[in-house]
Amino acid sequence: MASAKSPSRQLFERAVFSAAVTLTFFVGAELGLTVGNIGASELYDGDPGFYWTLHSNLELDQVKHVEEDQTFPVRTSPAGLRDAAWPEQGPTVLALGCSTTFGWGVAAEEAWPEQLQERLGVPVINGGVPGHSSHQGRRFATDWLARSPTVVILGWGVRDVQMAPAADRDARPARFPRTTRLYRSLRKLYTPSPPAQRMHRVAPEDFAANVRAVADAAAQSGSRVLLLDFPSQSPSPAHRQALRALSRELGLMLISPSLTEDAFFDNDAIHLNPSGNKRLAELLEVPVRAAITQAL
Repeated sequence: MASAKSPSRQLFERAVFSAAVTLTFFVGAELGLTVGNIGASELYDGDPGFYWTLHSNLELDQVKHVEEDQTFPVRTSPAGLRDAAWPEQGPTVLALGCSTTFGWGVAAEEAWPEQLQERLGVPVINGGVPGHSSHQGRRFATDWLARSPTVVILGWGVRDVQMAPAADRDARPARFPRTTRLYRSLRKLYTPSPPAQRMHRVAPEDFAANVRAVADAAAQSGSRVLLLDFPSQSPSPAHRQALRALSRELGLMLISPSLTEDAFFDNDAIHLNPSGNKRLAELLEVPVRAAITQAL
C-alpha cells in the first residue's frame, strides 16, 4: 500500500502546478497578443520610457490627434523617417527635433520641413521623432550626422521643458515583465493617479550640453549648424537663455521665429496647424538658404 504524501510534498506539488498553469497562461497570452499585433505601439519601436524611434515602412491613414478629435496620415521610409530616402547627391538639409518637427496633426506635405523643401528646392529631411527631448535626440542624431548633411537644424526644446516626475537622464531601460505585450495591454486598463510633476524633463544645463554635443558632431561631419528656438506659447526662459548662451559660445546662428496664437491648433497649444507650419517655413527660408550657400 502506497504511503500518503507528506504535507510538505503536497504543498510543493501544488506550487509547481500553479507555476506551470501561470506560465502556460502567460506564454499563451503573450503569443496571442504577438500574433494579433496587440499591445505594441502602432507608431513607435523601442522602449517608450527610455529610447524609441518610429517604425519603418509605416502606412497609417488615421493616426489620432486626440486634442483636436481628428486623424492624420503617417508614412515612414525603410529607415523610419517621415520622409523619402536620403538623397544620393547634392546639398541636403537635416531637420532634427520632436513632434513639432515631425508635424504632429498634419500631413507630411504640410509639415514645415516639407514646406521648407519646396521653397528651397533642396531636400529637407524630416528627422523629427514625436516625444524626443534633446536627451533622446542626441542618440538619434548620430547615424544621420554620419551622412554629412550640408545643413543641420537643431530644433529640440519643446519636450525638454515639459514637467515630469523624473529627468530623462535618469530613465533606465524597462525590464521584464514591463517589456511584454501582456503587461503593456493590462497597463492601458489601469489609470493611476498622475505622479507629481517635479522637474523639467531636461534641465537647462543638460539641454545645452546635449545640443552642444550634437552641434560638435555635426561640425565634425562637415555640416553647418543652425539652432532653432522653436516657437512656443509657454516658453521656458531658462532654456531659452541656455540656447542663446550656447549660440554665442559656439558662434552658431540662432533662429527665433515668432508666431501668433493662430499658428497653433485650437486645442493643442504645442503643435503648429497647417498654416503655422507654412509660416514657419517662410521664416526659415532665408537663413537656411544662406547657410547652404555658405556651406558649399
